[in-house]
This record gives sequence, C-alpha cells and structure tokens, in this order.
Amino acid sequence: MGRGRPGGQTPPEAKNAKGSVKIWLKDGQPTKVQVKVSGSLSFNGEDRDMARTTTHEIKNVGTTEVKVPEAASKALGS
Repeated sequence: MGRGRPGGQTPPEAKNAKGSVKIWLKDGQPTKVQVKVSGSLSFNGEDRDMARTTTHEIKNVGTTEVKVPEAASKALGS
C-alpha cells in the first residue's frame, strides 16, 4: 500500500514546474546523471519556491562478474 496524506488530502500542485537532466559520458558510457527540478507550491495559502538538484555517479560500469554455481550450470546443460 502506498503512502498517503492524512485525511486523504491531495498533495499541492506545483506551479511553474521545470526540470532538466544532464548526463556526463566517458568513452560513450554514462558516468554521472544530474536531475534539477523547480517550481512553487502553495502551503496554507502561501506560495513557496522549491528547487532540488540530485546527482548520481555511476562507477565500475562493465566490471560486474556473475559466477554461476556448478549445480546450476549442470542443470542448464552448460
């Protein structure tokens, strides 16, 4: 079950909502992703400007190793 608001209230609607995504590449692979969002929300009749920037670094791309247990390998016939 999802998280709800007290008393079944609906969340405030964002006004002037904007967003952007920036992706850094190295050798054709993404290494960092940045998401920026902004807008204004009304709380108790007062508009408040909001902005958030979230950045994620992507590391060790292509280095994942999968080791299949011997019993599973035999069951698959490989």
